[in-house]
Amino acid sequence: MEHPIWERPKEDGLEEFILHSGDTSHKDPFRKVTRAWEKVHVKENKLERKDTSSEEFYTPWVKEMVRLIKLPFVFDPTYVPNMLGPILVSIEETGRLIATIVGSKQDREGLEHSLYETTYEKNQISYDLEQMDKQLLKNMEELQAERKGEVQYIRDLTITAQIIVQEQGDWAEAWRVEHSNLVEFSNNLVRDIPRMYKRVDGVANFHNTPQDVLEFIRLCDIMLKEFRAHLKVAMEASL
Repeated sequence: MEHPIWERPKEDGLEEFILHSGDTSHKDPFRKVTRAWEKVHVKENKLERKDTSSEEFYTPWVKEMVRLIKLPFVFDPTYVPNMLGPILVSIEETGRLIATIVGSKQDREGLEHSLYETTYEKNQISYDLEQMDKQLLKNMEELQAERKGEVQYIRDLTITAQIIVQEQGDWAEAWRVEHSNLVEFSNNLVRDIPRMYKRVDGVANFHNTPQDVLEFIRLCDIMLKEFRAHLKVAMEASL
């Protein structure tokens, strides 16, 4: 009631609204119809003519249903709907209801406590996970910095090693040049001294050569023999 009908209602849906032969056993629908009729036809306690200038599209269907049922509705302003009496509840039933309410309240308190604990645990887990993420990020940053330091240390060692290798190469080259010069000097010495010694020894004699010169010639002979001996040992060792 009090709502427009947007489509043709089904027949079985109108069963309780049909008052067969004035039967008022359906009290609830009867009261609804009475109240709806009062709102439609009564305005400021005065009966007014219904405005039929604009009818809903279901009006012909309603008229047709009224014609088929042929049950006119008589408006009776003196009708007073039956009032339902108070519902009597026994003391035992009241006690059970109170116990049920108390139990429901306790259950609600228990559920609220469980919800609080669950929420607290959830927040604690979220906090712990956040702290773990921060610690993991910190560890990763420290590890990255440590690896970066190790890479820099290795790079510095590589540069130092390259410098040492370069210095050793320069030293080896200088030693090679010095050794080459020494070898050349030794070869010249080995080639020239015996020849010079033979020439000096051939012209020198005890009568016309000073004693110091003779002593120097004798010393050169000893040094030449020792030099040949050392040279022989060195040549055999290299082989």
